[in-house]
Amino acid sequence: MPNSKHPLAEPKALVTSETFRFFRDLSRNNRTEWMASNRDRYKQCVVQPLRALCEELAPAVLRLDARFETSGRTGANLSRINRDIRFAKDKTPYRTGMYVKFGARSMAKAKPASSMSAFPRRRSPPASESIPAPSARIQRWRKLPTPASRPIRVGSHNRKSA
Repeated sequence: MPNSKHPLAEPKALVTSETFRFFRDLSRNNRTEWMASNRDRYKQCVVQPLRALCEELAPAVLRLDARFETSGRTGANLSRINRDIRFAKDKTPYRTGMYVKFGARSMAKAKPASSMSAFPRRRSPPASESIPAPSARIQRWRKLPTPASRPIRVGSHNRKSA
């Protein structure tokens, strides 16, 4: 039964099958020439939906911590598509997935406090804590309402630093 104080909004898909189809195609054609000819598709299927997701999540994220960066910029909230291949054995130029992250503005070089991945065929949880967060923050995050179309799972595991 819907809550009359908080009626359910009509679900809208931000990240669609087209986003994942783009990454599948990129994994098969991970070359600069292919990306150049598909740059508009990348912006339409990947960048715009992830920025819209950042915008939709911003009010809830800022309630958790007002220091979180929620601008939707690449680097600040969205991972970069280009890989750093200078010292890598794998010289493919592009990542075949992206993630959305929310970190404190004052922690420009630190790891994000929370992140959500959009990697096809990955077995990682869709959202996870990347650095230790106070238990109270995690509990507040879990209690936040989420759109029915995109349930968000929040974990509290700690990742080892490299």
